[in-house]
Amino acid sequence: RSLSGIDRPPTWTSVPLGPIEYRCLAISDDGDYLVAGGTGESVYYWAGAKGIPPGSSNVPTTWSVTFHPGIMVEAVDLSSDGDYVVAGTTGHSVAYWKNARSRTDLNSDPNWVSTKLNSALSVVDVAVSDDGNYVVAASHSMTGAVYYWADATGLSDDPETKWYEELWAGQIFTSVDMSSDGTSVIAGASVGVYFWGGARTLTGKPETESWKYPTAASVWDVAINSAGDYMAAADGTRYVYFLDNKGSLKWQYGPLSNTPFVLSISSDGGTLAIGTGLVASRYLVSTGYRTPTPRAVGGILLQADKLALLSPWLAVALAAVAVTVFAAKRRKP
Repeated sequence: RSLSGIDRPPTWTSVPLGPIEYRCLAISDDGDYLVAGGTGESVYYWAGAKGIPPGSSNVPTTWSVTFHPGIMVEAVDLSSDGDYVVAGTTGHSVAYWKNARSRTDLNSDPNWVSTKLNSALSVVDVAVSDDGNYVVAASHSMTGAVYYWADATGLSDDPETKWYEELWAGQIFTSVDMSSDGTSVIAGASVGVYFWGGARTLTGKPETESWKYPTAASVWDVAINSAGDYMAAADGTRYVYFLDNKGSLKWQYGPLSNTPFVLSISSDGGTLAIGTGLVASRYLVSTGYRTPTPRAVGGILLQADKLALLSPWLAVALAAVAVTVFAAKRRKP
């Protein structure tokens, strides 16, 4: 937030990782934990990223894992606190790590790897909930599919999915995201945008999604805010669509000068970042919609200065209540 100017050097740089795909980088909310997919076959993790001395280079990973030769990492995601990691690979599998922040083994095997993905050829996108308990993945195969795991923190070995949904032959899913609690799932496909509400309660093979929003071309990326109230999708016609959780289109933006390949939305849904390919360009958009900050349970929120002003009066009021209660107890037989 304090950076300015056109060219700013990075605070630190890692050891060489090789090519990093655009869905192979994620950072925790506080910026202290980082995960990347590099050299095609590996997942890398750094803890304490903010404490690394400025100007450092060739910074080693806290831990990493390399899959079998030919198993390429296509996507990674990280929980908001950095403690849960998920990766999707070309080996029709999804790998999951818990307690990522406290791991110290340089070669850290995942807690589980699910290969129960029917005929999936490649897992192209993944997402994990804030508590690490829900995981979702989108895959390519003869037909596209979205897969969902519940109780992820307690799974092991090669677990089955809780539910999945397939498209018909020749259609594929291209991207996926979900709300911070895992309740709402959005997926981009070659035929539009798909949304599942109440995702945590679904099982097996649901009959249908909650709603579908058709697009004129294949959807490249999707993003949903933390509460699952607002979401965005970008398609091959160079348009970006902004929708609510009922499937209503709030606005569309475009055509852009280049195809929008990457989206990122703020936790409240009020700000949307758009990245394009070819001639690279970036857009930062105010969406005009925002999930309100929830009220504190059992009371109201007061600013610190107002609370300080009220403190003497609150003390007097509490003292009066205490005296009254004490007197009432004395009067009981």
